[in-house]
Amino acid sequence: GEGAGRVVDFLFTSKYPPSAAFLLGTMGGNYALMALLQDTPSRWGERGARVLEPLLVVGKTALFFYVLHEIIVEHYKVVLDLLFPGDASLPLWAVVPFCYIPVLAMSYYACKRYGQFKDTTSPESFWRLF
Repeated sequence: GEGAGRVVDFLFTSKYPPSAAFLLGTMGGNYALMALLQDTPSRWGERGARVLEPLLVVGKTALFFYVLHEIIVEHYKVVLDLLFPGDASLPLWAVVPFCYIPVLAMSYYACKRYGQFKDTTSPESFWRLF
């Protein structure tokens, strides 16, 4: 009937301008994830804390991570262009293990070091911005 059409219409989302369904889906998902990850060491023990530690490191240095990973990706693309000249592109199965994971690993260790540095600066320091 007419009521079923309205429910289906609610599921069609638009990002620009944001529809109610889009906002509820994205914000609701974020809030659910935050609730799940809150107090992780007490809920999931030490193993859960170790698994989620990279998220904490990147979260504490988010702007630094963003700027750094953009720089790494640009340089990585140059290296890949040298290794695979011309219009050759990597197959999709190779993109994640050979492109994405190394970039994340390099970014993670740099963010961890930067976070340690940032912890030694004063609260009013310019370095706290990044």
